[in-house]
Amino acid sequence: MIRINAGCGDDYRGGYVNVDLLNAAVADRLMPLWDMDFPDSSATEILALQAIEHLGFFRAKHFIAESYRILAPGGRLVMETPDIETAFSLFAAGGRTAREELAQWIFGTENPGMNHIFCFPRELLEETLADAGFTLESAEKFRQRPQQPTLRLTAVKKCSERNFEIISRLRKNLVRGAILPGNSEPENAQVEIMLGSFRRALSGFFATKKTYVLENCLDLAFENASVTRAFFLTLEDEKLLPDGKLSACAALLSADKVRREIASRILNHPLEPQEQDAAFATARALCKTITAGILNGAKPNDFLSPEAETPEGLNCAFITPRLFEIRSVEFFRRGARELALKNRRAAEKFFTLSLRMSRVNPPAWRARAELAALAGDAARAAEYTFRAEKARAINPGVGETPAGMLQKTGEKGITK
Repeated sequence: MIRINAGCGDDYRGGYVNVDLLNAAVADRLMPLWDMDFPDSSATEILALQAIEHLGFFRAKHFIAESYRILAPGGRLVMETPDIETAFSLFAAGGRTAREELAQWIFGTENPGMNHIFCFPRELLEETLADAGFTLESAEKFRQRPQQPTLRLTAVKKCSERNFEIISRLRKNLVRGAILPGNSEPENAQVEIMLGSFRRALSGFFATKKTYVLENCLDLAFENASVTRAFFLTLEDEKLLPDGKLSACAALLSADKVRREIASRILNHPLEPQEQDAAFATARALCKTITAGILNGAKPNDFLSPEAETPEGLNCAFITPRLFEIRSVEFFRRGARELALKNRRAAEKFFTLSLRMSRVNPPAWRARAELAALAGDAARAAEYTFRAEKARAINPGVGETPAGMLQKTGEKGITK
């Protein structure tokens, strides 16, 4: 059994395998903390002292799952990270020098690898540990220096629970298979939603021993078929499914032409604000039809139109209302830019694409009304203004004008 000092930096510890990603560190081995090269149940302790804030929210979750996989039952994960709540309180009350020191403690430095991407509030870190299968043993706060408030959590892998073990291996398969969506926060958030669904399905399976609980997860191929396939492949490795039928089906559903066909059912649905939910229901029904056909021996091409039309460069791997709403805003911004440059035809194209993504985008309807008014078409301008009000009733709280929307991010935080 080994002990691991993860993210060691210049803190070399005897009796530990010191691990870091940066060449400048005093590490025994170089590797990413979210994809560590250690066998299952091979460690009794993992230290992560001032490490997870450098990983970001999603990679920190992968690191914690990796720690669960690597630790033997009874093993401990000890993490220290900036105590962000205390740091903000001290910052609000502090003087000029204290505020400068606290800002560096909160955000890190500009040296390579030393910036802080995400600092976990205590309750969020505790929830993340619990979601990975850990039991919290202790939590304490202290100060390494006057302006360095620190949170230390010690978590224990009390026993080896198969549902948590499987999810940790699935995460590793997603990392190793380059299936994760890189730096896209909304897409990473969708993966986390799917992982939560898989974990609940596993808990249900181990409680009931009914394989249909796992088979029902094939419905998640609508959101992302590649992630779903990785789940089924992991289950096959664990001998929980009798054959490769479900993973093979998910593989066929992940093909670009299939994803584009499904997305096209959303994009080509009638452009009315009240039709947004129906557009997704139509696309989901098509996905179910294709899935049932594949499982009964049909080929995906049997259900596809000759050429599914989707905008150039559109990523159809992820299909959810939230992600289409974000892409709607992206197309809207491009239209707003063209409108500002007085390129009306290009602006009209992008505003229409924006509405095909999300029919409940009031600014896009208002922009089309503005273009119609500029063209002297009062009737069409009034129609689009009416649709903007309907969209606003369904989806209140978004920007009013093209110029205003250019100032908006259009995205929600990672914990939403």
